[in-house]
Amino acid sequence: MNLPGVLEHNKFSGISLIELLLVIAIIALVGAATSPFLSNFIQRNNTDVSVDNVKGYLRKAQGYAIDKKDDQVWGVCISGTTLRLFSGSCSTPVFAEEYTIPSSISITGLNEITFSDSGEPSSVLDIAINSDIETYTIQVNGAGGFSTTSTGPNPSPGVTPTPSPIPSPTPSPIPSPSPVITTCSQYCTSLGTYSAGTCRQNPGKCNQSGETNEAGGNVYCTGGANADTCCCL
Repeated sequence: MNLPGVLEHNKFSGISLIELLLVIAIIALVGAATSPFLSNFIQRNNTDVSVDNVKGYLRKAQGYAIDKKDDQVWGVCISGTTLRLFSGSCSTPVFAEEYTIPSSISITGLNEITFSDSGEPSSVLDIAINSDIETYTIQVNGAGGFSTTSTGPNPSPGVTPTPSPIPSPTPSPIPSPSPVITTCSQYCTSLGTYSAGTCRQNPGKCNQSGETNEAGGNVYCTGGANADTCCCL
């Protein structure tokens, strides 16, 4: 047996302590560098998903109420850390679709809201969805319309934002008064995505005619049960 040859082979077959420490140091540096970006990504994703779920549940509840689905009251509520789309009542729902709100997200301004069969909410709401990254506000008006605004990004904890210099005021032109909306067609064109509108019997009639029911315009359809739904085209 050639013992010197075996020893010579083993001399180069392992990894040295210095190489192992170098690999560990590189992994630690990469982890420290990417950790803030990963945390920011997760937080932003949680915020976007929460905003989408709040808006989605509100629109579902309104649509189900207009369609009189299952002849039930439809609404959205928050119970503990759960956002709930429900029929019946929030505490004892006949049907429920739920979303668990992440611990990094807080939702205020929403306890419980229901919709009538004309799409109008039980109350006007300003719903705030807050995170360390950004704050969103979802407004529900008395006609059942929705709007979303963002006030982010929020400053990092412990960091005081530097105030920007106040620019000299520039005189703004006096805007023309907004036109008064009195018809379904005027309401549709005011949304900016439609060219006309008409009142029909129900949302199904809108779909049959290739139109879209905008619940906020239902208040301008006063022709009785056969023409109380605003269909936009």
